[in-house]
Amino acid sequence: MKYLILDFGKVLAYPTCGNWFITPLIKQMIPDIDGNKINEVLHKYPHLLDKKLTTMDEEYIMFIELFTNLYNDLNINLTKQEIELIAHDFVYNDSKYQFYDGIREELELLSSKYTLLMLTDNWPCVLPILEKYDLSKYFTKIYVSSIYDDKKERGTFFDYPIKDFNIKDGEALFIDDNESLLTIGKSKGLKVKQMDRECVINSSKHEIIHNLRNI
Repeated sequence: MKYLILDFGKVLAYPTCGNWFITPLIKQMIPDIDGNKINEVLHKYPHLLDKKLTTMDEEYIMFIELFTNLYNDLNINLTKQEIELIAHDFVYNDSKYQFYDGIREELELLSSKYTLLMLTDNWPCVLPILEKYDLSKYFTKIYVSSIYDDKKERGTFFDYPIKDFNIKDGEALFIDDNESLLTIGKSKGLKVKQMDRECVINSSKHEIIHNLRNI
């Protein structure tokens, strides 16, 4: 084993307000906002969520459009200025994410033994967050889906680290919280483990771990 390929969400960090699209500011402005309803409506906008975005400014423009449609669908009346404020906060304010306790120690230990790579379905805003908390230094390379205009569910996103580092079958361990994505990773020749930080998964076709020290 030479490489560890880690997801970001629910492996390194979690959403502060329990939903990836609800920030503390949104929660403050709309206290009764329903995360389940947000998740239902989001499926209407794959053309936005799957858009190629290489900069945070591009991301900000996309989220203005997404949140305008989202809150209209939820019958939540917000002004244009309020939408822009929410979108700006989502992109440029790192308070939406919290890192798990002990994550720095886990990454420091693992980086001394393996080459760490990150493969995340995410947007450019994740990069300065990792920099701010001094965690990006543990990763040899970070792959962000929107920058590559790809996603893990398509399978082809895995090809980037595999080709870049000439990873042979069995040389890399992929850790994600999503069972179906782990199955795709396994089909690419990766060993896999499913992360369950909150201890909520009852069964899985893959081995379950609860922190990175379990590797």
